[in-house]
Amino acid sequence: MTKEVSIKITGRQTDETGQASKISVSLCGEWYERGSSVYVFYDEKDPDNGAVTKNALKLSGSVVTHSRKGAVTSQMTFEAGRNMKTDYRTPYGSFLLELRTETVSILRAEDACTVRIVYELYADDAFLSANQLTVRIRSLR
Repeated sequence: MTKEVSIKITGRQTDETGQASKISVSLCGEWYERGSSVYVFYDEKDPDNGAVTKNALKLSGSVVTHSRKGAVTSQMTFEAGRNMKTDYRTPYGSFLLELRTETVSILRAEDACTVRIVYELYADDAFLSANQLTVRIRSLR
């Protein structure tokens, strides 16, 4: 069964110089359950050029996978204590990134879910940023 959901994504990123930035985005999407996994689908539209990127979040146990296809293409897997490499493709080129996930928290209720991820991002073993990401998903029905 598919449910319509509201999605609020907030993030904090601190770069190698200590400069912090925050993001906050509210979107609508769809929630789908298959077996013991939850899938959340939503589209992002670039405010500058209107390009659309399709997003899919897969929540399975204590692992979160974020797939993006479109203007930006990547697949990031977050699992506490694990390092993962991913090819991050943008209109400006591709980058090989490494995710070093510290913690993943998934709190599920019947009509809601909150995901919190703390991770560091590296390119060529060079530190890029420390990141905190929170995704709040709520049923619209």
